[in-house]
Formats: sequence, C-alpha cells, structure tokens
Amino acid sequence: MKAIRNHLLVAAAAVVALAGISASQAGIIYQDNFARTGNLAGSTPAPTDATASTWAVSEQSTFATAPTTNGSAADFAAVNYVQAAYLPFTPQANATYAFTLTITPTAGTSANWLAMGFGNTAATVGSPGSINNNGTEAWLIYRDNGGTQSFYGGATNSAASGSYASAGGISDTFTITLTTPADLSTGSAGITFYDSLGLIGSSLSPRTGSLTAAELANVDSIIIGNQYIGGTFAGLELGGPVPEPGTWGLLVMGGGGLLLMGRRCRIV
Repeated sequence: MKAIRNHLLVAAAAVVALAGISASQAGIIYQDNFARTGNLAGSTPAPTDATASTWAVSEQSTFATAPTTNGSAADFAAVNYVQAAYLPFTPQANATYAFTLTITPTAGTSANWLAMGFGNTAATVGSPGSINNNGTEAWLIYRDNGGTQSFYGGATNSAASGSYASAGGISDTFTITLTTPADLSTGSAGITFYDSLGLIGSSLSPRTGSLTAAELANVDSIIIGNQYIGGTFAGLELGGPVPEPGTWGLLVMGGGGLLLMGRRCRIV
C-alpha cells in the first residue's frame, strides 16, 4: 500500500508541475541560430530539432542564388527570382504555437519583401518557390521600403503599412501565433501577429485573424523566403504545443484527484 501511495504522489506532483509550465518551457519544435556556413537546403536546425528534419528550398529558377547560412543567419540574396525554404510542421488540436524570427532586409526602397508564415509545402513548391496566398495560410511580409502586411486564410486581409522610407538594415522581430481548436475537423484556429517595432497593429495591418478548418488542414510547414530583394532571417524558433486553459484545468484536477487517492491510501 505504501508503494502505491508513493507512486500516486509522484504522479500527482508531476501533473501539477506540468500545469505550471510556461509557454517557453512547454516545448521547442525548432530552434535555429544558423551558426553554420553553407547551403541552407539540407542543413539541420540547431540547437533544437525535435522532428529530425532538414531545411528544403524551392526556387523559381535554377539560376537563383541558393539561400545560405552565414554563421548567424539564413541569407537570401537579392536576385530576380522568388525563393522559399520550409520545415515540416503539423498542428495538433487544442494547442498554441508561436513562430518567431528576426528579419533584416538589405538596403533599398523596393516594394518587394522577405516573408515568414505557416504554409503548405506542395502549394509553395508548385507556385513555384513562392510565399503567397496560394500556399501560405497565415503569413506576413517585411518590405524593403519599410512596409509590412499580414495575411491569413488564403487572402489579402490588409494593405501595406510602413514607418520607414527604407527598411534596409533595420531588424524587426516578428511572431505569428497559431491557436488550434479542440476539433481540427470543424473548429477554427486563431492567428495573431506581433513585431518588435510596432509596424503591425494599425487598421492596415491587423494583429488578429482566423483560419477555417479547411484552411488549417492545409498547414503542413513553416516557411521563410523572399521576393526579389535580399536579406537575412535570424533567431528562428517554433514553440509549442502549449495546451489551452481547459486542458491545464483537467491536468490540475487530475493531479488533485491523485493526491486525494494518495491521502486515502495513507489513512487506510
């Protein structure tokens, strides 16, 4: 009986402790500091890759300069082609994910962009190599001329907004969060967009949106890429899944039940 009690108490403590884990502690799917040199395609995210995956790259032209890693960032050259790089990602039900990147365009005043988002690999490859509304369900762009746009649900849901004559050399850290429903087949998913410079948040570039069940079903990857301009991506992290509050409540209740069972065993 004493052994059973001890097992119950240990299990209860583990459940209650789990319920107190913060978002950053809950799990990292990918974390890439790009502290290596060479082609991005085929390289492994480091220091954390929970899926044993490697980067894949889709390009509009075989003449495009392949994205590389320069020891601290993924470097996309300014060429007259479109490129995208992606890692596999499958959302789970009733969870929250956060995709974070620091993006720095090269100097210029172009309306073209660097982009990041949750997307569909097949559609991106078929575009080809494009982060756009055909294959990316929740994404944002950082324009060379300082503008930003956010998109969701396969449509343009905002107009460009900007704070600089040129964003060249100005780094901005962006985060897209994805909150999934309890039933992936019928529920909608919530999307939020944030950035460290405050470019997203006006009526022209909304912070929030949603994906239908059909749109969410298209998400099978996280994607980064460029359209014609050059720049870098650094400090990539995809965190999650973080259970929603209802799930935490069940965990705590379960932990409490185990503790009561342990107490009853001790009394007996």
